[in-house]
Amino acid sequence: MGNTKKRVRLSILSAATVVVLLNNSSVATAFTGKLNSIGFYPAPLDITRVTERSQVVEARFEQVKLNCIALLEARFSKKWPTTVVNSTSLLQGLATGFHLGVNSGGLNEVASTSGAGNNISIDFQLELFLDGAANVETTGCHEIVHAYFRRYMNSARYSDLPKWAREGMAVYLSDQTQEKLQQFFSAKLENFVDYSRALNGLEGPHTLNDYLEDALAFESMNQLAPEGDGAQKVLEKVLVGVSIEQAIESTLHLSFDEFKIKATEYSRARLELAKSQVGVRFLAAVQDQVSGLGRWSDAKAKYLAELNTRGFSLDESGTVFKEKQPATTDQLSFAAASALRNLSTLMAFTGQKSEKMQAIKIVEFLLSDSRTASFFGGAASLMRYELAGLYRALAQYNAALHSYSRVYGESVGQPQLRAVSGKWIGQSLMELGQNTAALEWLSSERIQNRDEETKFWIVVLEYRLAETAEDKESAIAEAKHVIDEVAVSWKKDLFKGEFTRLTGVLL
Repeated sequence: MGNTKKRVRLSILSAATVVVLLNNSSVATAFTGKLNSIGFYPAPLDITRVTERSQVVEARFEQVKLNCIALLEARFSKKWPTTVVNSTSLLQGLATGFHLGVNSGGLNEVASTSGAGNNISIDFQLELFLDGAANVETTGCHEIVHAYFRRYMNSARYSDLPKWAREGMAVYLSDQTQEKLQQFFSAKLENFVDYSRALNGLEGPHTLNDYLEDALAFESMNQLAPEGDGAQKVLEKVLVGVSIEQAIESTLHLSFDEFKIKATEYSRARLELAKSQVGVRFLAAVQDQVSGLGRWSDAKAKYLAELNTRGFSLDESGTVFKEKQPATTDQLSFAAASALRNLSTLMAFTGQKSEKMQAIKIVEFLLSDSRTASFFGGAASLMRYELAGLYRALAQYNAALHSYSRVYGESVGQPQLRAVSGKWIGQSLMELGQNTAALEWLSSERIQNRDEETKFWIVVLEYRLAETAEDKESAIAEAKHVIDEVAVSWKKDLFKGEFTRLTGVLL
């Protein structure tokens, strides 16, 4: 199972997008997703706190494991055998482990389950649970569902299950569907009017974005079954070795192709209902967040006071002083580093140009020494990503290109961070006038998922590099097509303005 809570929070709403939203009162009022993207990054953890919090996380998972197994045993009447060791009842053939550092799936992979029968293991990436990016209860139960089915289906039968069935039943049985719905509508403003990101078919390549559709397919079975409780009946058959297609056909009296059509219809209706519920639930919270920005000056004063109690201060440029002398990174305590980190985040999102420059100075200071960078663990790459965004916001594109390139190079194990950094490398090259290099980069296999911005930049570059009037007209027509496909009106206007700025052509 992957992490859908978006640890790279700037990939949900960039700083520039937040500013646009907050400066446009109608957009701010209409936006009904959660503005989690303007929250603070996780504070760095010292080894004592890591140890204490990891013990809490592991203890919570042990309870989740037992509770979830008990629910599955009650549902499917298959009891997981146990062994008593030192008066403690242990599940046979199930090993679990929590690990610090990036695992094979990168930061996008919260946990993974492998094996079958009496030899199953679940591995969790501890860092994401320590900073709150992953939920122990839902993530733990999700993996237990995988483990339970792996135990009672042999390896070959379980592997034969299509990805949508494996992930759909895990989300459905672990009661994550509502969470996935909220995450979908919180992730992008466009998702309120365009469901294509969630509803693109059960079959074919699968990413974390598809888990919601997978789970809704199982929900739909309950309505489609002549006598109800369709998901339970289908899963009971799957558990004893019946293929998912045969289980659906015999339970729902529909061909698999007919089921896919019906499931999509159900999922679309479910998203419509959830959209209205999400909007009502979060509108007040969002308005509180927006109005709360006016109180962030109080938060800045709090962090400055915390620095002062430890002998640190900031001047107007953002330079850090220790007892009136320029500070060095080895003088930083955990509390001082955390206060500086939170100050830089506040200044980045709420400040004017002068405060953004201060934020740059603070982050550069925090990352100036490898020892200090390692102090922040996995958050260091996120800090470099934020630093690059600040350079970009201030039109310092050479510095932005350097920072994004470094993040891209060091984020091989963090696919989401690598993807967004790769995108901004192309934009930085374009702003620097390196049109050929930018077009080659954005059109290459390095950019696997081309979003609206990337497609827009490509047509801008095609116009800039066009050698004939016919080529220019073709690029303008393509730019209009790309803008027409944008779902949100304010973004259409933004793209039109940007096309004029970057090409001199008024659309």
